[in-house]
Amino acid sequence: MALLGGEAEAPVASRAVPEPADAAATLKELRSARRRHRLEELDWLDAAYHAYLAGIVGGAIVLFASSFVGGKRVSAATVADVIDHGPAILGVLAALAVAAGLRSGSRGGPLAIEPAEARYVLQAPIERGLALRAAAWRQLRFAVFAGAVVGAGVATVLFSVLVSGAGT
Repeated sequence: MALLGGEAEAPVASRAVPEPADAAATLKELRSARRRHRLEELDWLDAAYHAYLAGIVGGAIVLFASSFVGGKRVSAATVADVIDHGPAILGVLAALAVAAGLRSGSRGGPLAIEPAEARYVLQAPIERGLALRAAAWRQLRFAVFAGAVVGAGVATVLFSVLVSGAGT
């Protein structure tokens, strides 16, 4: 190793750029190791407490919404109006939600990734789609689950008002 004037050879810290199949396997192994480490550090009692608290708050919201709507009977004309216009209103709301998602997604966000993913995976010489696809699917799964939970709560409230309260 020459200090002045000569060429010094620096040690190579990494291998050559991996092939796409090798990159996918390496990324899968890295995420699996991080998941195992995260599960080792997880406090199961704390996680159960958070799930229990979320269930209580969700149930309280449904009960509050049910009591807010009340046990008033609705007329058959109101039920017919909901049947006629309800799908159109839900379609407009769904289209607005999709448009908002496309608008924010077209600018690259909001895709939440962990700091380690941003630091190591996104700077690695692998395809961006491979690096971000798992986070995108995870976010989509959560959005579908949250939508299903909210939809079930709304359906419960509407059922109590429109179906069991109809017929006056």
